[in-house]
Amino acid sequence: MEGGQGESSYINNSQSQSRNLKMMLYVLEETLDKIQLPRHRPGKKPLLTAADLGCSCGHNTLLIADVIVDHMTKLCGTGSLGIGVPEGVANKRSPAYNKGKVFVHGASEETGAAYRRQFRSNMMRFLHCRATELKTGGAIFIVSLGRLSSTRGPTDQGYIYEVYGGMFDDSWRDLIKEGMVDGEKMDSFNVPLYAPTVEEFKEVVDTDGSFKINQLELVMASPPVVDDPADCGMAGRMVANYVRTLLGPLIDTHIGWVMADELFIRMQRHAEIRAEELVDEMCFPHILCSLSLA
Repeated sequence: MEGGQGESSYINNSQSQSRNLKMMLYVLEETLDKIQLPRHRPGKKPLLTAADLGCSCGHNTLLIADVIVDHMTKLCGTGSLGIGVPEGVANKRSPAYNKGKVFVHGASEETGAAYRRQFRSNMMRFLHCRATELKTGGAIFIVSLGRLSSTRGPTDQGYIYEVYGGMFDDSWRDLIKEGMVDGEKMDSFNVPLYAPTVEEFKEVVDTDGSFKINQLELVMASPPVVDDPADCGMAGRMVANYVRTLLGPLIDTHIGWVMADELFIRMQRHAEIRAEELVDEMCFPHILCSLSLA
């Protein structure tokens, strides 16, 4: 495959392959259903290996990998991906039910608490796994999305997440108003993303105890480069493509790629309206962390 981001690169000339793959996913899922799952042994986690022998570079590879992980996770009965959609946020009977939203920003306190618990659980599991892989003297370097310590709590993810989350919520509501999807589809989807503060991150590292902190800080990422900041259409496409790069496979699986296309068309429209604001303010806080094995 031709690498890179150029005009003749595979990543910029593989849309038809992507559509073809999505049409064939039902056969992949049927194949996965026939796999004999490993027997559960007390104290040991089942190990399942998947190999893509001829994989392309770029989004198409991630699409297949995501379908395999998602499908097999459901078969194993865990109910969520490794990153985890928090428990209760899609359950109508739960106080954490995130009705009418797909993101934690601006949600109820119960929803925010569920997201924070999921972050702690995921991060502690991640640290534990890395600790078992490292030899004495080993270290890891982590960069992850974060939020300012001045926010009011888990449901206040900060200005940039408010903007993105708001446009994303509005795009879902557009589809509902137009009769293209029902409200249940929105209520049963939640973005598995939580941006912790430095303090929350440190608390998890200290509680796990596997690592000592060498350096931990919050840095502001640079805004994305837009060839013509005055071109609202260009800025809108950039924003929609950015979100789709992160969440596309999850949304395709949830509502199908045809409706996903419609969703991101509306995301682009909302972004075009706020293009100038987005180009100037689209800087995401990141947690920068260096850890050594304790």
